[in-house]
Amino acid sequence: MTAKRMTQDSLKRRVCPYRTLMSLVVLCALVGVNSSFSLPEGGSVESGTAEFLRPSPNTMILNASSDAVVNYDSFSISAQESMIINLPSVNGRILNRDLGGDSSQILGSLTCNGIFILLNESGIRVGPSGQ
Repeated sequence: MTAKRMTQDSLKRRVCPYRTLMSLVVLCALVGVNSSFSLPEGGSVESGTAEFLRPSPNTMILNASSDAVVNYDSFSISAQESMIINLPSVNGRILNRDLGGDSSQILGSLTCNGIFILLNESGIRVGPSGQ
């Protein structure tokens, strides 16, 4: 019985570092350490006019002229974030280009009162919570 107990104890010691690592990975995912998604970053106006406002850390408002063209380093919206785009009318258009090289992730709220176009050569993913 002692030999069996020693084997189980030594097995627990060997598995323990893996359990600790897995617990750390799960903890990081739960507390949101991974900040790979954020509101669009690096917006530069190529054509037309645009004003970027950040009334809160999780909200971005973009007031733009019709037919505006905006280039971004990244264009993603996490589940807790929202972006509101205001154009002069429902016939207004805005072209948004993500030039950063990573795919765009739309997991939060994106609202536009006109025609919204997003281009990204790496792809665009709208998640289940994206709207």
